[in-house]
Amino acid sequence: MIQNRWQTIKELFNAALQRAPEERAGFLDEACGDDEVVRNEVASLLAAHISDESFLAVPAFQMGAELLLDSNAGPAAGDQIGPYKILSELGSGGMGDVFLAQDTRLGRNIALKLLPVDVARDLQRVRRFEQEARTASALNHPNVCVIHEIGKTSDGRQFIAMEYIDGVTLRTRLAQQRMTLTETLDVGAQVAWALEAAHAAGVVHRDIKPENIMLRRDGYVKVVDFGIAKLNENLSPPTAFDEASTLGKVNTDPGTRLGTVKYMSPEQLRERPVDERTDIWSLGVVLHEMATGETPFAARTTNETIAAILERQPLNFEGYAQDIPLGLRRIIKKALSKNRRERYQKVTSLAADLRQVRRQIDAERHGESSGSDSDGTEKLIGIVRQPVVDFAAPAPLQKKTFLSSTAESILTEIKQHRKATIFAGVGAVLALLVVGYVSGVFRPSQEPPPHKLEFTSLTNTGTSVCAAISPDGKWVAHAESKNGMQELVVTSVGTPGNSVVVPLAPPQYRGVTFSRDGFYLYYTISEKGGSGTLYQVALPKSTPRKIKEGVDSPITFSPTGDRFGFVRFDRAANEYSLMIAGSDGTNERTIATRRGGNTLSLGGPAWSPDEEVIICSAGKWENGYHETLIEFGLENGQERPFIDQQWYAVLQVAWLENKSGLIISANERPLSPFQLWQVSYPDRRVVRITNNPERYEGVSISREGGEIVSLRSYQDAQIFVLPLGDSERAHSLMRNVGRVYGVDWTNNGRIVYSWTTRNNLNLSAIDRDGANQVQLTGDAGDDIFPAASPDGRFIVFVSNRTGSLNLWRINADDGGDLKQLTFGDGNSSPSVSPDGQWVLYDNQSNGKFTIWKVPVDGGEPVQIGESARSPVLSPDGQFIACRYYVEGAESPSIAILPFQGKSPPKVLPIPVMDWQRIQWTPDGRALTYVKAVDGRSNIWRYELADGSATQLTNFKTDDQIFAYAWSPDYKELACERGLKVSDVMIIYNRK
Repeated sequence: MIQNRWQTIKELFNAALQRAPEERAGFLDEACGDDEVVRNEVASLLAAHISDESFLAVPAFQMGAELLLDSNAGPAAGDQIGPYKILSELGSGGMGDVFLAQDTRLGRNIALKLLPVDVARDLQRVRRFEQEARTASALNHPNVCVIHEIGKTSDGRQFIAMEYIDGVTLRTRLAQQRMTLTETLDVGAQVAWALEAAHAAGVVHRDIKPENIMLRRDGYVKVVDFGIAKLNENLSPPTAFDEASTLGKVNTDPGTRLGTVKYMSPEQLRERPVDERTDIWSLGVVLHEMATGETPFAARTTNETIAAILERQPLNFEGYAQDIPLGLRRIIKKALSKNRRERYQKVTSLAADLRQVRRQIDAERHGESSGSDSDGTEKLIGIVRQPVVDFAAPAPLQKKTFLSSTAESILTEIKQHRKATIFAGVGAVLALLVVGYVSGVFRPSQEPPPHKLEFTSLTNTGTSVCAAISPDGKWVAHAESKNGMQELVVTSVGTPGNSVVVPLAPPQYRGVTFSRDGFYLYYTISEKGGSGTLYQVALPKSTPRKIKEGVDSPITFSPTGDRFGFVRFDRAANEYSLMIAGSDGTNERTIATRRGGNTLSLGGPAWSPDEEVIICSAGKWENGYHETLIEFGLENGQERPFIDQQWYAVLQVAWLENKSGLIISANERPLSPFQLWQVSYPDRRVVRITNNPERYEGVSISREGGEIVSLRSYQDAQIFVLPLGDSERAHSLMRNVGRVYGVDWTNNGRIVYSWTTRNNLNLSAIDRDGANQVQLTGDAGDDIFPAASPDGRFIVFVSNRTGSLNLWRINADDGGDLKQLTFGDGNSSPSVSPDGQWVLYDNQSNGKFTIWKVPVDGGEPVQIGESARSPVLSPDGQFIACRYYVEGAESPSIAILPFQGKSPPKVLPIPVMDWQRIQWTPDGRALTYVKAVDGRSNIWRYELADGSATQLTNFKTDDQIFAYAWSPDYKELACERGLKVSDVMIIYNRK
């Protein structure tokens, strides 16, 4: 291979000498194409030939040959380099030649990358070679090539011993035939995951292209060749890369480009500073090439390619539109925005969008053909099979669950609107529900959907909060989260482009509704500690006008548009009211009330087209929590069930304009995802419209009923372990685990957590290094919120295995000796006292939170507090830290209560976050908690003595912390971090 390369260099060198000096650069651009290595070699020889007259005596190509063909230039099969025995040559690249070798110590095959003799004397290239080794070795990720060792040969040549990847490059795969759609999505997502790890470490690859993407035969995708990677100062300061960080500043010779032109971003070509968005551009080019078979800016010469990248607008998918779904086209176009501020800002968002498109395809295929593979995977033709971890690891389409705060709020935050309600997917609903896809968890409808449905994603940022479609079906209003704040945007359905109606602000949106004439938007936001306030804004944009306080749900307009209905929740009285008022907020009237544990949904009622009734979901505790649709007469106040069927929760209700039925967003059980359903009228038959792994939150319908808008969302996360205060050393135990509902440590250093296995949430235990994973409970229900006893004997947890929600106990070592501790309903959030004698927990079955204790060996429960939940006892056993509901307040605070006696609570200035549980430090002098700043979630410490707060972790991404626990010695932290991805979907109802 070295001989062949030299022959090419020699021929091009001689050909270039025959041309005038000013023509040589253009000749090399055209003759060398993408082979930057050969071009640079020829350019170097030409420069030397011109600048040094001594080369006239010994021609430059001859001198180069002496180096390239030196006996030490390339090892032969059987040669030994340290502990590595050369087996064969694999290939060559700009930063070295690669050989297949055997590690004689471990008996494994490795890839040995050896810096060639001809560049060993080039200090800059030596430094880049070293940079590649240091950069890649610092990245611990399954989609990044593993570095085993770096060293030098006996003659001083550097080498890298790395993972041998048994497979082919993406370039080889593309040369065979055009890739399938699912192959494109799967490979793209895995490359994005690799870049996510690199960017998190502050590294920009800068050379993403098919040659640097390996398709392993077992289906994993590996990103290789960090030879021109650069530390991004915008991501993180150099730490372990101190020496390598200078390499990002290595000057290149004029006319020498780092990277391959066809995949380079506009900022690279303009020689401007680059960040992670340049990798996003390059991945966009690769996605385009996988989807269409060609790069988007290909041209005859390098200069023409550069011009196309810098100037050509826009991308053209003509000829491919039928083969490439709109969602993927949007992803590619956004990744290839020439203005990097309009590009994806984080590769995690791009990966999430690819997963969403893939899941949509899988769901549609599943619906079309019962004979398709359940995991939707396809073979990489003749090469690899996609791994089962592609989009949901660690099993094919891993069944994901999104628990309650029945778990974090088994009901209440649907019933007792916290910061946001149903639509936002946090607070009310997220706190109420366990949502997930489990085959067999819900019964499929016996009838097919009444019409053909077409699904289109209107947004792809994953940050949507709530949405509504205009009566004429031409516009969609949606709230979007950015940097911890939210804004209200209107998007045209027919043409791309957004218009910000209400700028970014801290308030949390609960719902949005168009006026009947489409000229106004009405939106509800959380204000004053959690209570809802309704605002109106004239379109296309105007100053918002406050309409009414005490509006805790999205509103529904009467057919004439002169009145609206809504639900109000009075926290102090624990009372829900269905209300109507004039369009200006005056003349309100109460239609119905619920109290004492009975609820009305805050997801949004629906005013019937004949103006006679409002449909609203009402719930109650009765062997678990259930909701059903109730018809409320507006004139006589009469109430009657609209349908016999019960759901676990109903998020929103919408009438079809012709009164032929309702569309609702609801789930049947805590472990089934919210789906869309149609309830026909007047015969009131129930038909499921969607049946996907993702959730469909909320529903809005155009006047003609041809368009339905809902939020489609899913949640994904990883379990990390890290030393106290050292986020840079966090390592992932498990990827793509969906939602984990509770994490704790046993006294022997094992981590216990609740996650979806097979058909239910079960408890599992794992070593801190990811070894010895053992399932402790076995599909007898949904087991959540594990709490280990300090003595290491037991794990207490919450389970619905008997139909009601109660506390149970198992042995910590093997999951044996199952024992039920409570026998009521609505019991949750256990913690074990430091002496191991008591289990503290909360109860909400009567609609109010109370806290209790029960002996760890079983016995009579004792109430120890009220208006509080999630209790945790201090190390000295004297105080309880908990969420506390101050009288008259709409949302909880963090407080400390006495374990014995009736001293008043001490309310602390600690923010209350969804999923958060306060924890004591071992000395009892401080509390730790989760706090989000600019949308970034970290763990903080609050000193009880002086009220000071200190940030303990320094995670730099937008992932939320859903659960965390300290090791018994308080030196390590286990936490579950992830994102909820939520986008606006338009479902076209083709009649």
